[in-house]
Amino acid sequence: MTVSLPLVLVLGAIAWIAIKFMGVRLWVAVVIALFGFWLAHTGLAPFVEQHD
Repeated sequence: MTVSLPLVLVLGAIAWIAIKFMGVRLWVAVVIALFGFWLAHTGLAPFVEQHD
């Protein structure tokens, strides 16, 4: 049996756990998320998405 979850759901759960239990500040999680969006719009995006 295969369970398929959207990646954004998995990453959101990890972020919530990090904020709640590991003491990561909310602003740090927001900065990391914004960096991901910025990175997706640069020339490095194809290298990040490349599956070898």
